[in-house]
Amino acid sequence: MRTMFDYELEQHKTDEECEMLLGLLEAMFQHFQNRMTVPVYRNVFVYYLAGLRQKENEEMRVLMEFVREVIDLKKANMESDDTEDQSGKPFVERMLLNPEVSMDELILQGATIITAGIDTTKSQNILLLLMLALHPDVQNNVGINTTKSQN
Repeated sequence: MRTMFDYELEQHKTDEECEMLLGLLEAMFQHFQNRMTVPVYRNVFVYYLAGLRQKENEEMRVLMEFVREVIDLKKANMESDDTEDQSGKPFVERMLLNPEVSMDELILQGATIITAGIDTTKSQNILLLLMLALHPDVQNNVGINTTKSQN
């Protein structure tokens, strides 16, 4: 979120809204995972019949509204000077200055980056915990070093 939008969720949303958004992203990830791992859900008719496609569409709609809200907020707060070096600007600002990028495309890119970031972080944390569980000696050393650094 910081890299894409230069946006701190906690600055603009209540704790309940933050939890709702994170729960929404988790639910979307579960839908994707179910489509990949549960053979019967690969059938589009069954997926629709079970009501999962409707839930997925609603969750995607809420995510798109959130991304649009963040982009609109960013657009309203953008500095009008577009001649300065673009390298330090967040992705969304550079894309807003590009006349070839439509708002719909920017919203879709934002949603993709958010969901990809959540999935990547989640996967890496799971792998880290798995590796620590498989190597208790390393886990013990991490615990000792963490305790030392906190003192």
